[in-house]
Amino acid sequence: MNDEKNQAMEIEDLTIEKYEWGNKILTVRENKIIHKKLQSDPDFASRYFSKFVVPENDNNEESKISSEEEFCEDLVWSYDAVKLLVNEYQNRLDRFNNPKIKNSRLWKEIAEVFRKQNKPYPIRAISRKFFNMKTTYYKITKNKRRIKVGRRPWPWIKAMEEILKKDNSVNLTNNEITVAEKSDNNNENITIVESTVEPNNLSSNNPTDPIESTNNSSSEGNAENKDDWEMIDDTSNFSSSLGISSDHDFNSSNSQNLPKDTSDYRTKMIDLKTEEVQILKLIHKDVDDGHYSKMEIVSELTTAIKEHNVILKELIDVLKERLLNK
Repeated sequence: MNDEKNQAMEIEDLTIEKYEWGNKILTVRENKIIHKKLQSDPDFASRYFSKFVVPENDNNEESKISSEEEFCEDLVWSYDAVKLLVNEYQNRLDRFNNPKIKNSRLWKEIAEVFRKQNKPYPIRAISRKFFNMKTTYYKITKNKRRIKVGRRPWPWIKAMEEILKKDNSVNLTNNEITVAEKSDNNNENITIVESTVEPNNLSSNNPTDPIESTNNSSSEGNAENKDDWEMIDDTSNFSSSLGISSDHDFNSSNSQNLPKDTSDYRTKMIDLKTEEVQILKLIHKDVDDGHYSKMEIVSELTTAIKEHNVILKELIDVLKERLLNK
């Protein structure tokens, strides 16, 4: 009799929460103890969800991007928690765009809202999650013209689009997403979302070292300089040590001797190199008071450089084949 009573009490204590896992929205009906462990213990969450979610061999680029974003998190995010994060960021969008307000202060406010709603996410996890969401949106948008629409699209694509539409640093149109400059000189608007890259629009300035470069004109008279990497231009070559050519090399007279079927590689190289710069700028906009380690920044750059290497190898193979067949 007591066992039946205890079982009935356990059933009554079950609550329903939604979680994001591997580009899926999962509805979980468990007691509060299990929900708390799912949200605070990554190892437990991995074991728990792996029992119910079977890995898919899906070639969908959008799914891969979203999966990478989810698995790089320290914590498992519930659907409601992500929704709360998006709403709270949107409510503070004007203040995030204000160069006089430190981002760390706003993230603390959002973390306090989470705490009041009994969602155990630390400040660093919250800011990192939103950074990953912006990066995911950028990648999906940039690759949208080259991939088919996924059967299960990223659930936050519309919400992030609405936020970025209202971001002063981003100008969204039907065919192109470009960066709009602010009227002041603080140059904090470095969130870049770009779906198309026109080679002729890329700057031909010499690359600037992102570690040492500073924007002297913007730092004078300002209480804080939040953008030391503003001097980076779109042709900064972070892969020069790997032998990857710059835009100027591609446009030189020697490039006229390249086979016609290498034009796609040229475009891909320009796109990927520009993406390196955009990732750097995006990282720097969100890095505030040491929230992100150097290893995390290096990881983002490493991914872009690896993509460069793949394209470069394909280009070399094509050129070798053409030369051998002559």
